[in-house]
Amino acid sequence: MDEILASDQSSKRMKAIGAAECAAIEAVLRRHRSGAIIDTGNDDTSPNWQWVTENVHQVVIPMPYRRDAAAKVVQMLDGMHARDLSALVSTAIVALAPAPGASDADRDDIIEELRGQGVHRFMDMPYEPAFEGAGARIVYQRLPLTTRVAYAELAAEIADSLAKSRSRAVEFDAGMVPQSIARPAEYDVRGTRRAAPTPGYAPPMGYPGGPVTGQMPMGGYPHPSGQWPAQAPYYQEGHQ
Repeated sequence: MDEILASDQSSKRMKAIGAAECAAIEAVLRRHRSGAIIDTGNDDTSPNWQWVTENVHQVVIPMPYRRDAAAKVVQMLDGMHARDLSALVSTAIVALAPAPGASDADRDDIIEELRGQGVHRFMDMPYEPAFEGAGARIVYQRLPLTTRVAYAELAAEIADSLAKSRSRAVEFDAGMVPQSIARPAEYDVRGTRRAAPTPGYAPPMGYPGGPVTGQMPMGGYPHPSGQWPAQAPYYQEGHQ
């Protein structure tokens, strides 16, 4: 019962999703879903990563018992403190899993270092070879019971945290939507190029063949007269 919306990783693109695109995606998702889980990647200098940390209610940090991983997390937390996100750091949940060759002493050192950054909640996860295997598909039913139970408990901890604290509630408004988004001509979700606009009128904002903006016209198709209806804000209450 989950749904995954993946970003385009093609090297043909000139840039990754930015803060404006994240805001536009979230503006659509919040109309239909009560929550979203975002996998940010590890580049905490990217605009999409920074947008996420400024708008989420809960941060979850999965990491192994490794010194290089700990150094990266400390750097990330330093940046969050510098951007006035200390409250988000204080409620973060760190999921710690042993790496091959790691010891309990490594775990204790990492916890002590992260406590110094203001992190208070740590959960121990079992080492799971399937998560760092040869890239094969991970089948939930084939995971060991200990792994499934541990991650179910992690999910429960996240849900409990969200239920208890919504102090960083985000005010949503259509102003977060970027004014212009250009889709590369060779990309179409249907796998084919769009047909050229019918002669005699120009497609309005937000429709195939016209620029995409935060405004959408009422209705989904041209009027029988060949004229498009007057535009109205896309986020108008009740507008599909």
